Amino acid sequence: MTPPHTSGRGSDPARLDGQLTALVAAIRHHHLDAATEHDRALLGGADLRRLTGGRNNAAYACRVGEQHACVKVYRVDERNRAQREWRALTALAELQLPDAPKPYGYAPDPVLPVVIMQLVGGAPLGDRALTDPQLTALHDALARLFQITPGALPHVALPAVSTDARHMRRRVEHAYHALTTTNTIRPVARQALHCWQAWIASTDPELLAASTPTVFGRGDPNLRNCLWDGHTLRLIDLEYAGWSDRAHELADLIEHPESRATPDTTWQIFIDRFDLPNLEHQRLHAARRLLALFWTTRMWPNPHQPASPRFTAQVHRTTELVQP
Repeated sequence: MTPPHTSGRGSDPARLDGQLTALVAAIRHHHLDAATEHDRALLGGADLRRLTGGRNNAAYACRVGEQHACVKVYRVDERNRAQREWRALTALAELQLPDAPKPYGYAPDPVLPVVIMQLVGGAPLGDRALTDPQLTALHDALARLFQITPGALPHVALPAVSTDARHMRRRVEHAYHALTTTNTIRPVARQALHCWQAWIASTDPELLAASTPTVFGRGDPNLRNCLWDGHTLRLIDLEYAGWSDRAHELADLIEHPESRATPDTTWQIFIDRFDLPNLEHQRLHAARRLLALFWTTRMWPNPHQPASPRFTAQVHRTTELVQP
């Protein structure tokens, strides 16, 4: 059994051979706790094991012929995660970029869609102070992605990332409306609300609504999706990938909680390497403020419990960004 040859056209499922089709079916049965004896024998022969992580989906490592593969079983929602990741992986493979796993196959399904890809090694970079080699590798990988424009992939039907500025503003606006309807708002939470009101009254919304050059974006900046093996960086979990813009993608990376262990002074040096023009710099700062506000909504305390140190620190960070 060998990994199927991908079509290289980003929107077409690779044809799975009979053995790989049987393996996908067995993994689906296993995922549903409905594996038969035949399934268990097949999965045992493929050395199937569950991978850690995968909060939204389930990922398994196994052998596919002579290759070590990752088989990812997706939850189904309006984001079309499996299709997004398949199209992103095949697009990057077509352009011969080394930064993501090689795509092996896509098995659409209304309940449990599956993507089979290369299993890549390395340790996640989340929640750690990044070293100079790691920052260089991350810069180089993102710079390669940012060189990809719709014109480079005219036949690939990639949507916009589902975390773009318009979407994030809508989420934050909805969250603050819902969270502040309670009669009990702690002082630190009220401080966050004042930051939101100041942001809405600023020029940031107008900056983020303006058109900007479109580039390929991951749509998920979590550094836990960056694997480092000591020499090479690999980007995984492209289920939110699509068209975005540089400023928003970089702001999303810097303001993600998993990036906090790296000092802001280091991130500033990192950003400077992209040589953004002035308007993109302004857009970057506007997006950082919006995304900092987004994270306050994700950490918002229960009205019957004390505010957590994590939330308090996020509000202070947001205040420094929005009301310097």
